[in-house]
This record gives sequence, C-alpha cells and structure tokens, in this order.
Amino acid sequence: YDMSNPFFGKGDRFSAVASLDGKLVGFWDGMVSDDIIMFSIEFMRNTFYSNYIFVSPDFRDRGFGRQIKRHQLEFAKKMGYEFLYAEVGVFNQTSLNIQKELGAKVLYRGGRYECCFDLKNK
Repeated sequence: YDMSNPFFGKGDRFSAVASLDGKLVGFWDGMVSDDIIMFSIEFMRNTFYSNYIFVSPDFRDRGFGRQIKRHQLEFAKKMGYEFLYAEVGVFNQTSLNIQKELGAKVLYRGGRYECCFDLKNK
C-alpha cells in the first residue's frame, strides 16, 4: 500500500492517490474553503473541505478507505488547517462509520450528514 505519490493540486484543490502493486486502490480529493462554514452553531475558518474519498471496488471492505481518510486528515493538519469538513449521504453508512471512528463530530442535516474534524486537537 503506497500513498507516497506527490500531491497534485490546481490552485486550492488537492488530491492524493493510493496504489498497491501498481493497481489503483483509491484516492481522496479536497480543497481549501475560503468561506466560513457553519457547523452546528460554530463558525469555522481555516477549513479543508473533503470533496470525496474513493476506494476501487476490488479493494473495498479491507480497511483502505480508513487509511485514505487518515492520510487526508494528516495532509490537512500538516498544511496548517484547523478543521476538516465533509458531507456524507445517508446511503453511505460505511463512510459515516469511518468518519465517526476517526473522531468526527457528526450532525444530521436532512438527507446528509455533516462531519467535522477538529485538527487542532488531533
């Protein structure tokens, strides 16, 4: 399992790819949010927004999604962001469970879950 590939970004958007034995395991994509994101009653600045995490079907249910999410969290923290924000659809219970296991605060917002990681205390 390798995520040492360099990050590639265009402007304020970043991605990283995970591979194993030359095969695509998955990737993450995210971007810097200049907007103020409201989570519950907290207003968050300096936030990295997780657009998505993808795991190839052949590699699902083997812990790779969790590793890819951890990598995204480490990247955001290393870049100096205080928060990481993600939205998860109600149909994606696997992703929601990973967000919770890794320490996200989660709120239900009618058809989706908002997940917030406090990177200052991680």
